[in-house]
Amino acid sequence: MRSLLIALLLLPQLLCAAEVYRWTDAQGRVHFGDEYPDGQAEVKPPEKIKLKQPSVYTAPPPATQSGTAQKAREAPIAYRLEILSPRPEQSIHSAAGIVQVETRLSPAPEPGLEFQYLLDGQVRARGPQPSTRLSGVHRGAHDLQVIVRDAEGRRRAVSRLLSFYLHQPRVKKAP
Repeated sequence: MRSLLIALLLLPQLLCAAEVYRWTDAQGRVHFGDEYPDGQAEVKPPEKIKLKQPSVYTAPPPATQSGTAQKAREAPIAYRLEILSPRPEQSIHSAAGIVQVETRLSPAPEPGLEFQYLLDGQVRARGPQPSTRLSGVHRGAHDLQVIVRDAEGRRRAVSRLLSFYLHQPRVKKAP
């Protein structure tokens, strides 16, 4: 395999080293060939042509990049984010209005990511952990979504919108 590669690389120089002849025939047409034109009626005798060596372009080595610039050019990791708790359409009973949110991000998150927990479209909590406790949640139906952002604020993953219900006991006042 290596000898084939060397032969292919040397082929242009071998071709240039071959002799090339130019001659004009009786009808005035100019011909070129690598063999001497024996036995042909020529108006002009064949002349040997010297070919120039082919110019070879050598590309400069690629410029080295700093680690941060090279990392920025790399494709970002495609994350998959899912909400594990609460489950879709789950009814949660909490007198204090606390909802525990658990998520899973795969593959494992790189440092510097931030989880944003949106309740009914508003950011209610944020942090580097894939779980949090939302407090002060009122009874009724709610929509939950989690967004993961990198240090520059770009979205790296978004969960599906999930609906759940919070039930709080009612205390009846004495008449």
